[in-house]
Amino acid sequence: MEQFIVLICYAISIIELILDVCVLPISVLNFYLIFKTSIIHINLRWLLICQCSGVTIYAVASIVDMSIKLSENQIFEAPNKFAIITRVFGLLVCTQIGIFLTIERVIATLVVRRYEKYRKPFIAVFSFTIIIPMSIITSYGEGTKGIRTYTQMESYTVLLAYGCTVTNLAAYLILIFLNYYNTNAYKRRIFTSNSHSLTERYQMSENIRTSRQLSPSLLLHFITNLIGQVLTLVGYYQLVTDEGLLWLLYVFTLSVNGIAYFFIQLTVIQCHPFLRRQAVQMLRKLCVIKSKIYSLSSTSESRNTVMLGISGNTLITANEREADTHFQMLSQFWHKK
Repeated sequence: MEQFIVLICYAISIIELILDVCVLPISVLNFYLIFKTSIIHINLRWLLICQCSGVTIYAVASIVDMSIKLSENQIFEAPNKFAIITRVFGLLVCTQIGIFLTIERVIATLVVRRYEKYRKPFIAVFSFTIIIPMSIITSYGEGTKGIRTYTQMESYTVLLAYGCTVTNLAAYLILIFLNYYNTNAYKRRIFTSNSHSLTERYQMSENIRTSRQLSPSLLLHFITNLIGQVLTLVGYYQLVTDEGLLWLLYVFTLSVNGIAYFFIQLTVIQCHPFLRRQAVQMLRKLCVIKSKIYSLSSTSESRNTVMLGISGNTLITANEREADTHFQMLSQFWHKK
């Protein structure tokens, strides 16, 4: 039984490493597209950048930690302090960001007439003042213990896990309601009266797009929080005392996080038409550049190809004088015959 658990842990660890490697380029692409665009409101843009940063930090820490463990064949060794702190920090940033994304969308819906003109990132700054300090304090506290003392976590960690799970579920349900409300309002064309400006029409359509964009992300955030909550309760109440099973739950949770973060970053691009179009255009440009480089290299190789005879000597030399001498010798040999 123990050997089977060890094999399962190794298999899941390899899967987790592959998932984290896949998450990293998509997260970087997402970061670039969101940072570059101006069509998304500045508050939402900075919150999405914060989400990308959290996913990137988590993925990098997981890749480094798991690569070292697999290379040294020691996946059951506790991660070092820095790896735990960075991984938990990225995890907590992603865990809390969904709540503030929903708050920003609620404000955008309530003040739809003026929100597009309001270009100050006060909502994002307020969110960062809560997310970053709480993530630093909690990650540092957990980093001093490690997985081997996972059952000795503090009560505030359990309360934080409870709070994040409940609030992420509430955030997802609220966002679903906002999508329903904005879609119906748009279909009824309530903005056709004189009291509704073109800016309000645009903001309402943008609210619909962003609600559809963020709904899959918030659902995945809730799933990761729920699974993390289960692991937290197992550790806090010591429901599992076997170290092998505890490690199995731990690596399984990390793998679920990797899958969730991969699809979070993917759906942020896929579910927003502008970001999706920009991503497709960028990939097409990269493919065109790659094909041009390949064609240029093939052309240069064909030009530099030198024809050889049976003896291995060049049939045509690069020097023009030597080439003339070569053909004169051939002509003399022909006339002698």
